[in-house]
Amino acid sequence: MFIKFIFLAFSRFYSTFVGLVLLLLSTETLGFEQRGQIAISISWMTTIFTISYLSLGQIGYKIVVDDNSKISNVISIFFIYSLLVTLSILLLVYPIYKYFLPNGSIEIEYFIFSIILIPGLMLEQQMLSLFIGKRDTSIMNKITIIVKTFILLLSILLIYLFPSKYLFISLLSLMSLLLAFSFFYNLNKDINFKFHFDFTLFKKMLLSGLNFHFFNAFGYILYTQLPLLVLPWFFPNDIYAKYEITFKFLSLLTIIATTCQLLGMRIFSNTEISKKVAWKKYISIVGIYFLLSYCIVGICYLIKPILFNFNFFNEYQTSYILFLQLALFIPFMNTSAFLPTLFLNLNKLNLSAIYNVLLGLISLILISTTILFFNPEDIFNALKIVYITAGILFLYFICALYKRNILNDQC
Repeated sequence: MFIKFIFLAFSRFYSTFVGLVLLLLSTETLGFEQRGQIAISISWMTTIFTISYLSLGQIGYKIVVDDNSKISNVISIFFIYSLLVTLSILLLVYPIYKYFLPNGSIEIEYFIFSIILIPGLMLEQQMLSLFIGKRDTSIMNKITIIVKTFILLLSILLIYLFPSKYLFISLLSLMSLLLAFSFFYNLNKDINFKFHFDFTLFKKMLLSGLNFHFFNAFGYILYTQLPLLVLPWFFPNDIYAKYEITFKFLSLLTIIATTCQLLGMRIFSNTEISKKVAWKKYISIVGIYFLLSYCIVGICYLIKPILFNFNFFNEYQTSYILFLQLALFIPFMNTSAFLPTLFLNLNKLNLSAIYNVLLGLISLILISTTILFFNPEDIFNALKIVYITAGILFLYFICALYKRNILNDQC
């Protein structure tokens, strides 16, 4: 397990590192003003994706784990749903632009161009969910590293030759489509995919998604995306770009949580081990997560004087200093990556909704209060409280679920 963890962690780190390099590349070639516009688009892409995704990837994964013969039906539903989402986005994109974005923060043409690329992101995540259930994570890692490296090299070449925010967002979309196709192509070696749309199964997945996903998405958006959605109303694009870079630095810590979450997902899908053994492995993964997270936080503090000696890094000092302030608390927030998979495998979907809505409402109250009564920059202090609250909720749910599923069974 340790070797798999290292390889998986490296793959996730490399993926995030490529994203960080692309962010800095776009900032250096386009400037902070245009980078701020890209950041606004990506924030809304993430938000709309989160709402429309409906967790169909996870639901499809569970259906395939229970009945492998339905994998072609599930993939067909993914394709149809992506088409429906595209049509829905075309109807909603203008009202979103008119009523939810500050005037003049971004051109409507660029916003529309960015938002219609969302279905590509969706297919990537859906295919990834199926891939995790059917293939070893080492294959997923190799595919991810190859595709990300290709996009990185292509981006370095094209962005310097033809600097454009349209090109940058297109390259991100191309990366998602290549990953989706690679996962599908690898899966298709065994399943011999044939398009077959099962409306009954589609309806079942859609209803399950609406039941499971809506409240989860509502809460998740509030405690992850809300700061990035409201900051453009109070700060110019160039300043907003620096705040976005802060959150990108924080994502380097998030990869540890997502790596551990993927390992946990495979543990609970392994029917050859007992529930007690699965729980022990899961808790050990949580312990590894916290240990690695704070080791990396410590390293980030140690290298601060070294980084600030480089002239290149002077423009990013504001971003990095804010990152260090939040980094002490972000490991608590990142525990939110563990719970959805645990709830899904234990058939406790109602707890997932309770967790996300509760944390989302706390975030909404704190950020709204900060905006109304304090300085908008104090939003980051409110986030620290949100992060600590996430850690407390995680500890409570883990203890409660372990007691109910293991300790009570032994009595």
